Amino acid sequence: MRLGISLLALGALLGDCGHRDRPFETVPATCDVGGKPGYFVPASTPPVLIGCARLGVSGKRVELSGSRARIDGRSHACVDPAYGPRGRYIPGICVRAPSRLLIRDASRPRQGVSGYAFVVWGTAPASTAGVVVRSNAGRARAAVFDASRISRQPPFAVFVAELPLPVACGDITVVATGPGASGRARLRRPACDRR
Repeated sequence: MRLGISLLALGALLGDCGHRDRPFETVPATCDVGGKPGYFVPASTPPVLIGCARLGVSGKRVELSGSRARIDGRSHACVDPAYGPRGRYIPGICVRAPSRLLIRDASRPRQGVSGYAFVVWGTAPASTAGVVVRSNAGRARAAVFDASRISRQPPFAVFVAELPLPVACGDITVVATGPGASGRARLRRPACDRR
């Protein structure tokens, strides 16, 4: 019996060879894009669903909604990722320049939810066709969604990807491709995230 378990463990290890070379892929999931989320989203205007994704490491779902807000007399685009059943955890932000390629959040969702790995999401120019996220933990292909429903001037896109744990000390780099959208953004991380 002990030999059988050892061979099974060895097979699992050998079967994983090259796994780190393949990117983890977050893919779009079905949802009512343009519709209203089925849970409360803190917003000053009615939020609409931008897109939904199945994350590439945990296989869990994230729903992205958005709205517009006036903050200090200026127009902002607000993006709210919702984690867990019925949007249990929604760490949203509002930004003035959503069409810039920027990482808006890189963390492990934990408040009221479990099982997620390290989720990276951000904004990009509307013409972005693809986004790859790189770190010392590996690389991940992001799902990219058109967010023009919430901000037409200028239109923008939202991307989301998931990296495996642990994401140790080091930078996270995002590379975007697309007509007029090619670019790179980096998030410098001075501390480790070993949780």
